[in-house]
Amino acid sequence: MILAKRALRSEMFARRRTLTPEAREAAGARVAELLAQSAEFAAAQRIVMVAALASELPTARIIEVALAAKKELLWPRAGAAGKIEVVPSGPHDGFVRDAAGVLAPPPEVRACRLTLGDLLLVPGVAFTRRGARLGRGGGYYDRLLADAGGCLSVGLAFDIQLVDEIPTESHDREVDIVVTPSGIWRNTQ
Repeated sequence: MILAKRALRSEMFARRRTLTPEAREAAGARVAELLAQSAEFAAAQRIVMVAALASELPTARIIEVALAAKKELLWPRAGAAGKIEVVPSGPHDGFVRDAAGVLAPPPEVRACRLTLGDLLLVPGVAFTRRGARLGRGGGYYDRLLADAGGCLSVGLAFDIQLVDEIPTESHDREVDIVVTPSGIWRNTQ
C-alpha cells in the first residue's frame, strides 16, 4: 500500500511539472470561477484557504473571489504533533513558515474551530471524482478532515490530478467535493 502511494505521488508530481506557468494560472482562474458559482460557496460565511505550494493549483484568484464576496478567510497552520489548526487572517498578513514549512499566520494569532457551514479547501496530490484523496504524505489534512466540525471539504486540483483509483488506508479521509478546471464532482456516498 505504501509503495503504491509513493508511486502514485511520484507520477502526479511528474505530471504537475509538465504544466506551464500560463496553464497553472488559467487552471487556478477556472477553478475559482467554478467554485464561486457553486451553492456551497454561496452558503459559506468562512472559507479555509490553501496556501498553495509552487507546484499546486494557484489559489490567488480564489482569495480575490472570496474577499469580493465578503467571506471571512481562515488559514491552515501546522502545529506540533502533526495537527493543523485554522486561523482567521487576511491574505498573507505577516505569514511565517509553520511546522510543515508552509506559509501560515504567525503563532500569536489565535486559532478558531471549524463549524457547520464553513468551506474547507484542501490540497492534494491526486483525487478521484468520488472524493478519495492522496495527500503529500504527512497526514496533516487527514487529521483536520477527521475533526472538521461538519464543514464541507473541497479538494482543489488540476485535471491531470484526477485518477480512477487511489490506494487508501483506514486513516485516509475523503473530501465532499472535488473541483478541477473541467468541473465539480460531489461525493455522493
